[in-house]
Amino acid sequence: RPWFRADHVTDAGEVRDIALADGSLVNLGSRSALSVDLGPERRLVRLLRGEGFFAVAPDPRPFAVRALGGEVAALGTRFNVCLQGGRVDVAVAEHAVSLKLPGLPAVELGQGWQSSYGRDYIAPPVQAEPDSIGAWRQGRMIFRNTPLGEVLAEIARWRGGSISAWGSGVAAVPVTAIFDTNAPDAALETIVQTLDLRMVNLPGGITLIRGG
Repeated sequence: RPWFRADHVTDAGEVRDIALADGSLVNLGSRSALSVDLGPERRLVRLLRGEGFFAVAPDPRPFAVRALGGEVAALGTRFNVCLQGGRVDVAVAEHAVSLKLPGLPAVELGQGWQSSYGRDYIAPPVQAEPDSIGAWRQGRMIFRNTPLGEVLAEIARWRGGSISAWGSGVAAVPVTAIFDTNAPDAALETIVQTLDLRMVNLPGGITLIRGG
């Protein structure tokens, strides 16, 4: 598990504010891991899992966040990076970033825009809802037509254990909702009741969500 090499690690439900030696600030989200390398020529942060909101301090050295083989290069900025499964979501609250992936042209992402990338693609940028960028810092999980499988993965990050959708088409059901990061169990109950699903709790912190 790569986060064993991290400089900063958070548990389920924990949020931590980290002041880097260069004056940059990182809000590290639940179940996240981060390593920091502030060298003489560049500032590199590795997001090994989870989510972070970065407020980058001015400095002649370039600043970048590396995750899943790609790199988010700051252009004097505040931005959110979330590593979930095989995808990295990036949203810019201020100024801009450049998304870089080996073998692909870099993509610049401006203020109020978001994108995602995997190991071999960068998605076209789309406008972000202003209130959704780093919403977890205010205790909110915001979903807009998000597949249930992704919603459950996000809730699991705040709740602990694992939550999986089981059954044909269940993971693809779209969800639009705002949940409290401090009440992940309530979020799960709301989903189960609203979508008429069943929840099965298994040993080892495993939860299955299945059709009714």
